[in-house]
Amino acid sequence: ALPISKGAKQRLVFSRTHASDEGRYKLQIGKVETTCNFFVEDITIMRGLHDTTCTDTQNVTFEVERSHSGIDVLSVFKNQEMKPNDKYKMEAEGKIYKLTVINMMKDEEGEYTFIAARS
Repeated sequence: ALPISKGAKQRLVFSRTHASDEGRYKLQIGKVETTCNFFVEDITIMRGLHDTTCTDTQNVTFEVERSHSGIDVLSVFKNQEMKPNDKYKMEAEGKIYKLTVINMMKDEEGEYTFIAARS
Protein backbone atom coordinates (compact mmCIF):
# COMPACT_ATOMS: atom_id res chain seq x y z
CA ALA A 1 0.00 0.00 0.00
CA LEU A 2 1.23 3.46 -0.85
CA PRO A 3 0.12 6.47 1.21
CA ILE A 4 -0.51 9.55 -0.96
CA SER A 5 -0.94 13.09 0.30
CA LYS A 6 -2.36 15.85 -1.91
CA GLY A 7 -3.32 19.08 -0.21
CA ALA A 8 -5.78 18.32 2.59
CA LYS A 9 -6.59 14.84 1.20
CA GLN A 10 -4.90 11.64 2.35
CA ARG A 11 -5.23 8.37 0.43
CA LEU A 12 -3.94 4.84 0.81
CA VAL A 13 -3.61 3.22 -2.62
CA PHE A 14 -3.33 -0.54 -3.20
CA SER A 15 -1.96 -1.31 -6.65
CA ARG A 16 -2.29 -5.08 -6.09
CA THR A 17 -4.35 -6.62 -3.30
CA HIS A 18 -3.95 -9.90 -1.44
CA ALA A 19 -6.12 -11.61 1.18
CA SER A 20 -3.49 -10.64 3.78
CA ASP A 21 -4.31 -6.94 3.10
CA GLU A 22 -7.74 -7.35 4.72
CA GLY A 23 -8.24 -5.64 8.02
CA ARG A 24 -8.92 -2.41 9.81
CA TYR A 25 -7.01 0.66 8.63
CA LYS A 26 -6.54 3.83 10.64
CA LEU A 27 -5.37 7.31 9.70
CA GLN A 28 -4.31 9.54 12.56
CA ILE A 29 -3.30 13.17 12.34
CA GLY A 30 -2.44 14.58 15.72
CA LYS A 31 -5.31 13.67 18.04
CA VAL A 32 -7.84 13.16 15.21
CA GLU A 33 -8.29 9.73 13.66
CA THR A 34 -10.53 7.84 11.28
CA THR A 35 -10.79 4.10 10.59
CA CYS A 36 -12.27 1.76 8.01
CA ASN A 37 -12.50 -1.96 7.28
CA PHE A 38 -10.97 -3.27 4.06
CA PHE A 39 -12.15 -6.54 2.48
CA VAL A 40 -10.72 -8.50 -0.46
CA GLU A 41 -13.34 -10.41 -2.46
CA ASP A 42 -12.73 -14.03 -3.45
CA ILE A 43 -12.14 -14.82 -7.10
CA THR A 44 -14.61 -17.33 -8.52
CA ILE A 45 -15.45 -18.81 -11.89
CA MET A 46 -19.11 -17.94 -12.54
CA ARG A 47 -19.54 -20.13 -15.63
CA GLY A 48 -17.05 -22.93 -16.15
CA LEU A 49 -15.90 -25.22 -18.91
CA HIS A 50 -18.06 -27.99 -20.37
CA ASP A 51 -17.24 -31.14 -22.33
CA THR A 52 -16.79 -30.55 -26.06
CA THR A 53 -16.60 -32.90 -29.05
CA CYS A 54 -15.16 -32.02 -32.46
CA THR A 55 -13.61 -33.53 -35.59
CA ASP A 56 -9.93 -33.35 -36.58
CA THR A 57 -8.84 -29.96 -37.95
CA GLN A 58 -11.82 -28.13 -36.42
CA ASN A 59 -11.25 -24.95 -34.36
CA VAL A 60 -12.55 -25.34 -30.80
CA THR A 61 -13.26 -22.49 -28.36
CA PHE A 62 -13.42 -22.95 -24.59
CA GLU A 63 -14.99 -20.13 -22.58
CA VAL A 64 -15.28 -19.23 -18.89
CA GLU A 65 -16.79 -16.30 -17.03
CA ARG A 66 -14.88 -14.93 -14.03
CA SER A 67 -16.37 -13.08 -11.08
CA HIS A 68 -14.17 -10.05 -11.79
CA SER A 69 -12.55 -8.53 -14.85
CA GLY A 70 -8.80 -7.96 -14.71
CA ILE A 71 -8.15 -11.43 -13.29
CA ASP A 72 -5.48 -13.45 -15.07
CA VAL A 73 -6.38 -16.92 -16.30
CA LEU A 74 -3.83 -19.68 -16.81
CA SER A 75 -4.69 -22.28 -19.44
CA VAL A 76 -3.22 -25.71 -18.72
CA PHE A 77 -3.10 -28.84 -20.90
CA LYS A 78 -1.14 -32.02 -20.02
CA ASN A 79 0.26 -30.25 -16.92
CA GLN A 80 1.82 -27.51 -19.09
CA GLU A 81 0.86 -23.85 -19.08
CA MET A 82 -0.34 -22.85 -22.54
CA LYS A 83 0.91 -19.65 -24.17
CA PRO A 84 -0.72 -17.71 -27.02
CA ASN A 85 0.78 -18.56 -30.43
CA ASP A 86 -0.36 -19.63 -33.91
CA LYS A 87 -2.01 -22.74 -32.39
CA TYR A 88 -3.65 -21.21 -29.30
CA LYS A 89 -5.59 -17.94 -29.33
CA MET A 90 -6.38 -16.47 -25.89
CA GLU A 91 -8.78 -13.56 -25.38
CA ALA A 92 -10.07 -11.72 -22.33
CA GLU A 93 -12.95 -9.27 -22.65
CA GLY A 94 -14.44 -8.05 -19.40
CA LYS A 95 -15.26 -11.09 -17.29
CA ILE A 96 -15.17 -13.51 -20.27
CA TYR A 97 -12.00 -15.50 -21.07
CA LYS A 98 -11.69 -17.62 -24.23
CA LEU A 99 -9.14 -20.16 -25.41
CA THR A 100 -9.38 -21.22 -29.06
CA VAL A 101 -7.40 -24.24 -30.26
CA ILE A 102 -6.78 -23.79 -33.97
CA ASN A 103 -6.95 -26.90 -36.16
CA MET A 104 -7.60 -29.34 -33.27
CA MET A 105 -5.90 -32.72 -33.71
CA LYS A 106 -6.44 -36.13 -32.02
CA ASP A 107 -3.30 -35.74 -29.82
CA GLU A 108 -4.83 -32.56 -28.34
CA GLU A 109 -7.73 -34.51 -26.87
CA GLY A 110 -7.79 -34.43 -23.08
CA GLU A 111 -8.45 -32.26 -20.07
CA TYR A 112 -8.05 -28.50 -20.38
CA THR A 113 -7.88 -26.58 -17.09
CA PHE A 114 -8.34 -22.85 -16.47
CA ILE A 115 -6.97 -21.34 -13.26
CA ALA A 116 -8.12 -17.84 -12.28
CA ALA A 117 -5.62 -15.88 -10.20
CA ARG A 118 -4.68 -12.34 -9.35
CA SER A 119 -1.53 -11.25 -11.18
